[in-house]
Amino acid sequence: VPVLANATMRRTLTVWDMLSAAGRTVGIVGWWATWPAEPVRGWLVSDRMTRSRWSEWSDGVKQEGLTYPDELAGELLPLVVDPLEPPMDEVRRIIELDADDEAEFRAAQRPIRAHGLSVLKFALATQLTYERIADHQLDKGQPDFTAVFLIANDAISHNFWHYHEPEKYRGVDPARLARLRPVVANSYRRNDEYLADLLARVDESTVTIVISDHGFRASGKLPSAGDRKRLHGAFTDEFADDEEGLEVVTVGQSGI
Repeated sequence: VPVLANATMRRTLTVWDMLSAAGRTVGIVGWWATWPAEPVRGWLVSDRMTRSRWSEWSDGVKQEGLTYPDELAGELLPLVVDPLEPPMDEVRRIIELDADDEAEFRAAQRPIRAHGLSVLKFALATQLTYERIADHQLDKGQPDFTAVFLIANDAISHNFWHYHEPEKYRGVDPARLARLRPVVANSYRRNDEYLADLLARVDESTVTIVISDHGFRASGKLPSAGDRKRLHGAFTDEFADDEEGLEVVTVGQSGI
């Protein structure tokens, strides 16, 4: 069974460990391998505050060790966005859903590997949660060092890149392309807008660094179709048992 890497598996100091030891205050939101939350000089919100792709695919969500200090979790839980009740106004800022897509999007009960709509649904809910938490915490005061993880762009680029660079693939559906080509660009644009909001909350002397674990390019391989009936528990029963349109894209990431 795959295990999601956690804070107990790290073999070296993190930047927030080093800064805390140096007497600097820190505020960390959603970074990977931060559960269980460890003591820092400031506050830390672990990657288990939300139902993310990784926690759903490996050893599940957790109820303890979500934050440091522990009592911060209770204060922040009302800010967590439930992926099963996503704010559709935010979703539509990223993607234009037709009736079939929206039914599939709403029916997804968990993120499905390489299935764009379900992965977007859970990743966007996670990012919205991190944004709300970061805003809430910064409004109380700015630490010496703050790190906020914006995850949605990764999920969207992995699964929708064939609409962003259709010339790198053979057989992209022209009708879907006309509607979905802006998805990747919309994700970047939304991140820029949030960064502008974040910068407005911090001191003018703040040094801001935008980093990523990797870039993206076209894989040249389109996602392939799989029978939704094989995805036990992935969709609501009504959708899963629908006899019409038995196939749903589930396999293959077009962006790597």
